[in-house]
Amino acid sequence: MRLGRWLLPLMLVLGACAQAGPDRAVTLFGTLLLKGNAPHIQQVLQTDDAQYQLSKVPSEQAAALQRQRVKVTGVLVREAQPPRLPLVEVSRIEAAQ
Repeated sequence: MRLGRWLLPLMLVLGACAQAGPDRAVTLFGTLLLKGNAPHIQQVLQTDDAQYQLSKVPSEQAAALQRQRVKVTGVLVREAQPPRLPLVEVSRIEAAQ
């Protein structure tokens, strides 16, 4: 009976951990695209095999790098959840060489 009392809370904790975001470091190369209209512009990185939504890129920097090949370093905070793209929180973005 004692185990039954702790089983439900344990299952809830384990379930919450299993659903946590991926939060893994990534480095990606691709073309930076700005999609949509102000004030709802989405920053998207188009790689050879996928698209990623970017966050934490200053709009001035994104505008300057638009349609250029870039290197993005950051953390993948959300896997693809169609129709939503995978989300990368950017720590560094620069023109690729």
